[in-house]
Amino acid sequence: MRRRLMILALALMPLSSTLGGLLYLFWWLSLLGKPPSRLLPPDAAASNQAGPFAQSPQKRPYFALALLLFCLLGLLTVWVCAQPSWHLAGWLSRHLLPGLLIWGCYWALRTGRLGSAELLTGMLCGSLLLAGVGLVNYVFDWAPRIQALCFTPYGGFCLIDFHALAEDRARGFSMHPNVLGSLMAMALPLWIYRLGSARGLGKLPALAGLLTISIALLLSFSRAAWLAGALSGLIGCFWLLNASWRQGIFLATALSLPALLLGPLASVSLRLAELLSSAGSHASRILLWQGGLAMLAAHPWLGTGLLQVEPLLPLYAPPIPGGAGHLHNWYLQIAVESGLPAALLYFALLAALLGTPRDLTPLGKACWLAWSGFLVSACFDITLLDLRVAFGLCLLLALLLQQRNLMRQLTGINKYQTAS
Repeated sequence: MRRRLMILALALMPLSSTLGGLLYLFWWLSLLGKPPSRLLPPDAAASNQAGPFAQSPQKRPYFALALLLFCLLGLLTVWVCAQPSWHLAGWLSRHLLPGLLIWGCYWALRTGRLGSAELLTGMLCGSLLLAGVGLVNYVFDWAPRIQALCFTPYGGFCLIDFHALAEDRARGFSMHPNVLGSLMAMALPLWIYRLGSARGLGKLPALAGLLTISIALLLSFSRAAWLAGALSGLIGCFWLLNASWRQGIFLATALSLPALLLGPLASVSLRLAELLSSAGSHASRILLWQGGLAMLAAHPWLGTGLLQVEPLLPLYAPPIPGGAGHLHNWYLQIAVESGLPAALLYFALLAALLGTPRDLTPLGKACWLAWSGFLVSACFDITLLDLRVAFGLCLLLALLLQQRNLMRQLTGINKYQTAS
């Protein structure tokens, strides 16, 4: 029952963050009375034989010190920003809650209360459902609007809210096309892993899922997501697939992509051609980046405060056609909001958690590739501001940490057995 509830929560999260979040909370509460069940027996001697990398990065002294300094800098920003309450709200939503989610999921994986296979199944189901919604929305101009259990005193908030626009780009419920593309790019390495790990006829559903995800990614028309998906997918094929499957996928892509670009999906070529036009969206982003650099020069040490870039942007950048709620560069946004010292600490902490893919299982490498693709796309967009993207990245990071710990346990036990 707990397993089904968790998979259902993860499957619904990309469609409705409210329903998925509530189910995830119920699943988490149901774990409180469940005893731990470790995948590997604890063995202190084996851990000691695992070498200097046996400790997880979050347990090393420098990691704790950097985390403490980052928190202190966040508190100092409260005293200099224009809207302290906004900064505190942003710090809770962007740092504290995701940190608790990562720690909680990692703890559940480490103690056996949550299995990595269950977590992967839920994430794959969620990505496939979202891809189906995006494809139906694009192909059939589907624009549903289903609302129920609405609460008027809270600004018309609805517990059940499924609505989408019928435009020229695929999108999910209450979702920008760039967010759909980002979620599809994150799911791509996971589906490649599923294809590589499946056996026999089990490869057919994995191949169908990979194809569906790829088409939905293409129809999102998000160039940042295309870049992320292309890089993570290409590396994932080398890391996670054998030579025959890798050659088959490369050949099918080489044969089908030109036909798609010149035929049914000629608008993909037009979308890429916009990069050469002075009237394209990239021109607005250059203005945003220039404004962001000016803001950073004016607030280099403690930043402007979280959630305060949008109201301050008109003071540093010319009017942007259609308006802008962020700087379309995640790294610049963090530096502007938190200041350079806090931004450097933040990225150092993230790099310590991600580590390198050398000491990872194949599933861990898929999670690492999903994160790497996001970090590439973050140079041009900030889809992390969407709760569904943030939730998915937190789960991927927790799964990555668990897979690294599992690999180190196996390595330590093998060294201990060899020495004895």
